[in-house]
Amino acid sequence: MKAQVVIGANYGDEGKGLVSGCLAREAAKRNEKTLTVFFNGTMQRAHTFEGEIHRAMAAGTKYGSDTFYHQQFVIDPISILILQAKPIIDGRCRIILPCDVMTNRAKETLRGRDRHGSCGFGLYEAVKRSLNPLYNVQAYELSDSYNLYNKLKRIEKEYPTENDDIYNLHNFMTAVNYIVSNCKISSFEDEACNYNTIIFEGGQGLLLDQNNNDYYPHLTPSSTGNRNISNDIKRLNVIPELFYVTRSYITRHGAGPITGECTKENINPDIIDSTNLENEWQGSLRFGRIDIDLLKKKILADTSLYNKKKTNIVVTQLNYTGGKLETTTGRKDVLLPFVDNVFASDQKDEMEIIK
Repeated sequence: MKAQVVIGANYGDEGKGLVSGCLAREAAKRNEKTLTVFFNGTMQRAHTFEGEIHRAMAAGTKYGSDTFYHQQFVIDPISILILQAKPIIDGRCRIILPCDVMTNRAKETLRGRDRHGSCGFGLYEAVKRSLNPLYNVQAYELSDSYNLYNKLKRIEKEYPTENDDIYNLHNFMTAVNYIVSNCKISSFEDEACNYNTIIFEGGQGLLLDQNNNDYYPHLTPSSTGNRNISNDIKRLNVIPELFYVTRSYITRHGAGPITGECTKENINPDIIDSTNLENEWQGSLRFGRIDIDLLKKKILADTSLYNKKKTNIVVTQLNYTGGKLETTTGRKDVLLPFVDNVFASDQKDEMEIIK
């Protein structure tokens, strides 16, 4: 069995889907059965791979990879319904309710210029609500629609909000019925043994980790590195291959600090990014330059969870920077001696080892 871990090294949007898709494609060439595990965050992720945009399912789906929502992934049933996704879901996954989404959006709107940079999916509100066992809703409860509906009505009284045309109780229950009919509720422990290659794919990046206090409150309420999955991997008794992903420059959605901030034109005015268009909750994509010392610090801290591992870094979109890294000290050759291997990628959905 192989355990391959794909993690964003910065603020997200680095190309994790491209990497996990490439790994699934290589596994398919070896006739290996592959599972891609989403292990943090929620439905905000979107990947462009081989001309298709993947939102709720793995980029490697076309190569036979199944998609699994880890118990630390927080699921939005309405998004699953809209996207007609069919993942395998851990029964312990927490559920985003319409009240979470609407409360999140109302609070972010009231913050005005002091917005936190939320994706508008209700993740923080769902995590906070779930801390109270009386109001925590988990995936295994979806199969009992009668008791679930009554529980939701009780929660509505405690968390009253205005619904909209999408996020309301009727659509939520329709989504629940879709999940029960089309998605398998299981556990990682029961599913892992059925696969040769397991690709653990993180959401967002190391600099947005909930414990990165230097950037509070502009963080995600989850662990973006190996913390959520290190015990799972240790139980598999394998040496993990870790793939940390960065663009050849920095991007960030929403409010908060960004290293070496600059304009897109400072890097390359021709940058095209179809999965990161301007939206109401996060505004336009922002750009910056890589702080190599910070990159090294965050990666080495995250790898310290394992005694044995193989550490790789994948640099994407090098076609926009002439094959070099856009750093805070100028354009530099891709020399990163603190990892075992360096892979390079442009927009051809390929990974080429260069070290």
